[in-house]
Amino acid sequence: YRLRDEPGAGDRGVYGVSWRTSARFCNWLHNDKSAAISAIANGAYDASTFGISSPGYFTDQITRNPDARYWIPSLDEWLKAAHYDPANPDRDGWWLYSNRSDTPLTYGPPGEGDANAGFALPGFAEFRIPLGSYPTVQSPWGLLDMAGAAREWTEHIIVVNGDMFRTLEGSAVSDSPDSAL
Repeated sequence: YRLRDEPGAGDRGVYGVSWRTSARFCNWLHNDKSAAISAIANGAYDASTFGISSPGYFTDQITRNPDARYWIPSLDEWLKAAHYDPANPDRDGWWLYSNRSDTPLTYGPPGEGDANAGFALPGFAEFRIPLGSYPTVQSPWGLLDMAGAAREWTEHIIVVNGDMFRTLEGSAVSDSPDSAL
């Protein structure tokens, strides 16, 4: 895995990485970043299960191995990290938005908005806004950029009109587990 050779690349959200590549990255981390090719084959996920059984259906392992040290979060884990606050007395601790609030976020560039989503800048500059550029917008657990930057994969699978999809950030879907967004 290598960053683009441009200033600030390490501080940006990651785009264009498939679910399967993300799963292999988790395997690599699980295997202590070994240089052996086997380090991406198994660990958190068994990559030998990655395939297509028929149009619209994939055979990928649905959830991580029980002993996984690093993994793609389940939809429930992602939602809890973004919205659950044990100190919130309302709605059993759940906030509507990932900034410990029930007030909708304003999307826009740093200084104008609360999150990096839902707007476009000339030359696609919104993709070059560094992570952490909205430091006052944090989840109940202190996580940044839960409502913006890049979309995020989860382990969750849904079936729509007979086709299987992995979800991203709880709602958006991709064409297959191997497509990149």
